[in-house]
Amino acid sequence: MKKIIDEKGNVVAEVLGIAETNPHYDERLSANGGGYSQPTTVMRWEDWDVSIEDTPCGDFGTRISAIAKQSGSDRKLSAYWGSMIPQHLRYSEFTEEDVRMLDDVYALTGYNIPTKEQFEDDGYVQPYCDTPLDNETVGENVYLNIVSQAHDYVWIYTPYLIIDNEMMTALTLAAKSGVDVRIVTPGIPDKRIAYLLTRSCYRQLIESG
Repeated sequence: MKKIIDEKGNVVAEVLGIAETNPHYDERLSANGGGYSQPTTVMRWEDWDVSIEDTPCGDFGTRISAIAKQSGSDRKLSAYWGSMIPQHLRYSEFTEEDVRMLDDVYALTGYNIPTKEQFEDDGYVQPYCDTPLDNETVGENVYLNIVSQAHDYVWIYTPYLIIDNEMMTALTLAAKSGVDVRIVTPGIPDKRIAYLLTRSCYRQLIESG
């Protein structure tokens, strides 16, 4: 296993083990067929035990979590990030003060654990509720407002993409006007009819950019 040794010959950091956690791992299906490699890496850095769980889904994106626990104390740091994780759910308790640890983790494992500072911005989460009993399409109106007022990008993560002509028009006009419109849907369905309806929207959306 890889190690980092200081000038006095002391082991500063070392990888203790790497375990495959996906019982269905199959390299032939690792692109998008469900056989993704999902390793957990365990290492030691000074008096910290570090565990990194890498659970990607092939071509669909990455999803990584890291936990560091300091021996002899209650100190614990964690982080959760990856392209499959919505922006508002990504976080890190590591800071710039932990840069030595993070640099050594990267050198030994290739995982670039982000810091808290990298996730600090002026974004926000806007909750809302909707009901079929009030004759008002609150959910659709929220998305129509988001899409129509976007200047830079609109990224939507949804398990089911079932939209009407009004929403289709808003999305295609946004894309044609230069807005970066991305819609992420599952590649492996849990409901066949919803999956077919979702795919029926792809052609028009893709042709619009």
